[in-house]
Amino acid sequence: MAMEKGSGSITLLGAGASFEGKIRTPHTVQIYGKFNGEIVTTDSMTVGRDGVVVAEITAKSAQIGGKVQGNITCKEQIEMEERSEVRGNITAKELIIKKGAIFHGNSSMVQGLPQAQQQQQAPANQAQASADMSNENTNKKYN
Repeated sequence: MAMEKGSGSITLLGAGASFEGKIRTPHTVQIYGKFNGEIVTTDSMTVGRDGVVVAEITAKSAQIGGKVQGNITCKEQIEMEERSEVRGNITAKELIIKKGAIFHGNSSMVQGLPQAQQQQQAPANQAQASADMSNENTNKKYN
């Protein structure tokens, strides 16, 4: 029996594993290892504390606990946990950056406008952000 969209399926890359390529799925994606490529999901996306992702990410929502290098676009919310790091541009309806997180890039907040109107207003609404939310060394390199 085939599982339907949103039925609890998870695409998982476990700790210690690495993968290079594209993930396109209607299900939740969880990365606890190393991933390089592109991730597109209509559900949620999680990067675990030890996860390292070098990719363009498109998702309904994202929770970042590890490191991401690349742009993240979410229809709803992006949450950066303590000690997480994002180097890239973020587009979402809501952005939460917890104390101790590091964000280097631009953020664009969209509030449910029709897509054509979002594209016209995006340059005017972009907020420049190059925030080091901790006192850690911001010149870290990705493994």
